[in-house]
Amino acid sequence: MTPSPFIRAELLRITDQRAAIAAKKAALEKQDSQLASLWNTYQPLSRLPAELMVDVVTEYARDGNAVNLAWRNLRLVCRRWDEIACGTPSLWRTIHVRTNVHWLALCLTRSVEATLDITIHLGISHSFRRTPREPLSEDLQTTIFLHAARIRSLTVRSFGHDSWGKFSNLLPLFDFDMPALETIDLEALLPDASELHLSHRRHPRVHRLSLHRVCCPVELQLLSHLRFLKISSCRQAFQVDEFLDALASSTRLEELLLFNFLRGLIGEFRPPSPSTSRRPITLAHLIHLRIAENDVRLVSMFVSHLCLPANPKVELQGYTAFEGGFLGDTLSDLLPPTAHRAAFAPLLSSSTLTDVSLSILFSCFQIEAHDVVHGSSISLHMEYTGGELQDGPMRLNQGVSDLVDILGAAPLRRLSVTGIEERPPVDVWDHLFRSFPTLESLSLSAEEPQCDMLSFWTALGGSIGDDNGADPDSVAGIRCPNLSRLELKGGLPMSQELFLEMLECLARRGERGSWLEYLQLSDVVTYSGGNVMGTADSEEEAENFANAPSFRRPRHDRYDKFSSGLTGDTAFIHQDSGMPPKTLSAFFLGLELATDQLRASIVDENLELVGVEVVDFDTEIQEYQ
Repeated sequence: MTPSPFIRAELLRITDQRAAIAAKKAALEKQDSQLASLWNTYQPLSRLPAELMVDVVTEYARDGNAVNLAWRNLRLVCRRWDEIACGTPSLWRTIHVRTNVHWLALCLTRSVEATLDITIHLGISHSFRRTPREPLSEDLQTTIFLHAARIRSLTVRSFGHDSWGKFSNLLPLFDFDMPALETIDLEALLPDASELHLSHRRHPRVHRLSLHRVCCPVELQLLSHLRFLKISSCRQAFQVDEFLDALASSTRLEELLLFNFLRGLIGEFRPPSPSTSRRPITLAHLIHLRIAENDVRLVSMFVSHLCLPANPKVELQGYTAFEGGFLGDTLSDLLPPTAHRAAFAPLLSSSTLTDVSLSILFSCFQIEAHDVVHGSSISLHMEYTGGELQDGPMRLNQGVSDLVDILGAAPLRRLSVTGIEERPPVDVWDHLFRSFPTLESLSLSAEEPQCDMLSFWTALGGSIGDDNGADPDSVAGIRCPNLSRLELKGGLPMSQELFLEMLECLARRGERGSWLEYLQLSDVVTYSGGNVMGTADSEEEAENFANAPSFRRPRHDRYDKFSSGLTGDTAFIHQDSGMPPKTLSAFFLGLELATDQLRASIVDENLELVGVEVVDFDTEIQEYQ
């Protein structure tokens, strides 16, 4: 039967009222929750409910993903806090075991049925030079064994040869079924731990495994279920093919860290080839790969078998000899052959790889590259033994060659080079600019104040029209036409020849439509008669600086000869020490700015302004002492 209009109207009215009440109720509940939260912020910590107190104490004691023992200090505050701490099983699950069986028993009792994170310390720690520990007592072993099923994380730190027997006494623990065990971290000087068997059947939930100097058999099925694997200095623990098979079967591995491990594998590494049946190993979920080996060849052959996703962090480190001015291995040698590089690390040829740094230090080369879009990075580090790189003539040349060989297919936009030697040749800079024409930002740091950058400005101002048919008078005919930011740091001697070459370079680029928006010259020093002039110690020396022919240019010449090589809102020339204000002012006379504005500062060791600020070239130079 169809309800009358009156009944339909009443039903509609009641429905609307209930909807309004529901809306008010939701708003009131939200407001009440906000007020309750605000109320809690004004309450003394001791008046909070026990469950909130536990959360506060746990957060106070958290160290990374684990809870340390700092919460025990809170038990001394008052009786209530002590009761709450003693009655909270989760606070007693983290146990550091040395020789005190009574403390261990207390923790096991108060943790009730909570899972356990146990760290066992054996022997002497060379880091702290502690008093030698007594052998692990049978009572202590028995107590731990009885709770094997509750152990979630087990860490064993064994120091010194005298701890071998103590570590061996713990090995039967792994014969128990440990269904809660997730993390195993073993560190011991134990070249043979054949009695230690890590099995997926007995330890089905293990997903983090760290072995340092412990050579024990590990079931390949357990390896294939790991998310984190770290192996350091474990010799003859695995066969080469077995280890590669375990990685190939891994579908969850996120972090792989290997230190001096590859050389200890049983068997011989063979590089992948079409004639072999082994297929490339795809680690689809890997986010961090780090390998450090003395033998660079082993690193290259191992990574030749790997195919990584687009977003991992990759760190490869090797060691090689440097004797008689010759390099044994280079950074390129850490990577697979060119044909396999794109499969190993797509980052190397990614169109979104934009930030790269090259460091050339006394005893090492290092390249770091970052893909800001995918959050991935690669770091290649080569340590040289048998001599310092400063003794060799190929420093920057070798670094640039490695850079081009490794990242020549990437459209770099930002590059930083640290450790430039005294007189780098023009052809090295020319090779760099030809290989990375898309550079927009370049930062260079000299190793010594005597670094002569004349060759840099010569190469940067060169033409490439003869190489690619481009018009040498157009923006397409110059090196790195998009370069808009340039930073030169670490001690730059400024001679007359260098000064004029820099201005000519900026002028040539400006005439062809390529402008610097930001120029930073840090720690500039001046040449006088071929020698570097240091900090002025008197007014007379300062006058000599100001009158140096290197910087004496009539103002009208800059309009007749130079077009603007700088543009943008502000350009900076930052001077840490050495150049007095008048010399710095004279230095600016050769630069014509599109905005006629340049700010400069001389900063002392306390980061206080002691120099000049040039506000307007044409009308005003203000000096601050």
